[in-house]
Amino acid sequence: MKQEPPHWHPYDPADPPPDIVLRPESSLVVLLATTGAEAGHWAARASISLARRWAEQGRRVFLADLGLSRPELHAVLGEANGEGVSDALLYGASLRRIAHAHEGGFFFAPAGTPVASAERVLSSRRWGVLSQGFARARAQFLVYLPQGEPGHGALLARADQVVVLAAPGGRTLPPILAGDGERVAAVLWPPHGAPPKMPERPGPEALSDSPAPSERRPAPRPGAPRPPTRGRERSSSRTMILVLVALLLGLLVLWALGILRLPGSPAEAGEAGGVTATGLGLPPSEAAAGFSLTLGSYRDAAVAHLQAEALSRERPELLFVVAPVQVDGELFHRLLVGPSSDATAAGLRAELSRTLTQEDPSGWVVRETPLAFHLARYATLEEARARAAELSLLEVPAYVLEDAPPGETHAFDVWAGAYADSLEASWLGHILEGEDVVASLKRRRGRPPA
Repeated sequence: MKQEPPHWHPYDPADPPPDIVLRPESSLVVLLATTGAEAGHWAARASISLARRWAEQGRRVFLADLGLSRPELHAVLGEANGEGVSDALLYGASLRRIAHAHEGGFFFAPAGTPVASAERVLSSRRWGVLSQGFARARAQFLVYLPQGEPGHGALLARADQVVVLAAPGGRTLPPILAGDGERVAAVLWPPHGAPPKMPERPGPEALSDSPAPSERRPAPRPGAPRPPTRGRERSSSRTMILVLVALLLGLLVLWALGILRLPGSPAEAGEAGGVTATGLGLPPSEAAAGFSLTLGSYRDAAVAHLQAEALSRERPELLFVVAPVQVDGELFHRLLVGPSSDATAAGLRAELSRTLTQEDPSGWVVRETPLAFHLARYATLEEARARAAELSLLEVPAYVLEDAPPGETHAFDVWAGAYADSLEASWLGHILEGEDVVASLKRRRGRPPA
């Protein structure tokens, strides 16, 4: 028995799109352009119109171009095809680096650096991480995907929902979607074209685009150094082991003498509340004012930033900060809310529990975070926010605090991070130094701008 998708519509992108129901839990939505639907940029224009429509409805929308062989969304939007999706999936570029806010109310990422194999991008394991991140941020990741891209079935298998952009006069849908009408949110085609038909469920041979069992190592960028030969690799490994053993012994001696405090605990997600106020050398009155509530720790920076941006839109009166920190040699990105003068952060916990209704507030860890990197001071909020936006392009998680001390000039400060001490702040300090950003680690003060 044939299973019909819920909505079939002819559609002119110049008109308002039909109402298409996306489930709230659908984080990865594929806009699949079948063969022939790309003619005249119809499928591209339809995708942009859908993204704009859903953004106008209050959804958090991120639109990406997966036309890796023939990128076109950027041209329709009148933008350049700079760093994009391929750079994020193969070379580790963050979503904050490749995407930007479009005037249509949604974020957009172009296809990015040309690749020899689109299948490596479409079957990357990072899609799972990205999808989870968008789900936590309650955002929807729309990907424009031409059916002709090799390996498109790998990404379709991950999609929560699919909108099919069919060619005019087409008679069948892609075999991989046969009998899968539950995930097909709608089928659109150009006006005056005959609606396509849903075929019977295909045999296994029609599903040749299933995800690869493992992902190959991404190819190096042009000009990158070649890997060493096997002999050099063995010699280098032995030398590295000896160096690490000597370094470890030295650290153990310093720790035993009480000179060194080892950062973190065995697992970042469950580590305890941090150092004491007296260990910071701060007066009790100042130490008590520097607490933050840790909502989570993430290995992927993009996930942490998406969550922070989503919460900031829902609770603009609160300050959400992403602070990278190295724990036992592994990098985590803490999502903090604060600062608070309450060592228990009871007020923040109660406030956020009404917003994050599906989270367990008892798992949120209170930390002492009196220190942050001071990056700049401006007379106006607009100047401060512009500088913070510039720094975000350098992977610096900057934010703005309003400072109005009695008897002093009203000002807006740009900060980065939130830490207990200089040891915790060392990773971000190296990032700032590498980007030639002038910064000083000091006690932060101020409040989120009104």
